[in-house]
Amino acid sequence: MQFLRTRRHSPHYKWWVLSCTSLGMLLATINSGTLIIALPDLERSLHTTLLQLVWVILVYMIVSTVLVLTAGRLSDLFGRKNAYVLGFLVFSAASLGAGFASGGTDLILWRVAQGIGVPVRERDVCFGSHHSVSTRNQRQIRHLSITIGKIGLSLHSGNGGPSRI
Repeated sequence: MQFLRTRRHSPHYKWWVLSCTSLGMLLATINSGTLIIALPDLERSLHTTLLQLVWVILVYMIVSTVLVLTAGRLSDLFGRKNAYVLGFLVFSAASLGAGFASGGTDLILWRVAQGIGVPVRERDVCFGSHHSVSTRNQRQIRHLSITIGKIGLSLHSGNGGPSRI
């Protein structure tokens, strides 16, 4: 993966890491609540049952939870940056596939694929940005990550998300 090679001691390196991990955090928080808003529309447009819609939500959480330790090990073996990019690509491709799903079963399978990409990305969102900066900046990075997460939560809750359910 030649395109992933950057100079770690470059003055812009920490900002690239922060930008990528913040985008991952934003996507994770938006993804956690926007699907709940769309469930009634999914039921009508995909002609699914309530049980299939429940599995659309659950399968993502189950797969991403079960694979946390495996994702951590893969991240240790291949490097945080490579694992993060792989998880981001898997999640993005699965999201695109889920957008074009033609039925409930297709959507469930795409959510499984999303769940596979999430643990690596989530783990490295939390730890990747902290290890790429000096010790004196880690507190600021942590606060910025929390702020990005809160922005993502407010984006979907303000649009009829969990606050209205």
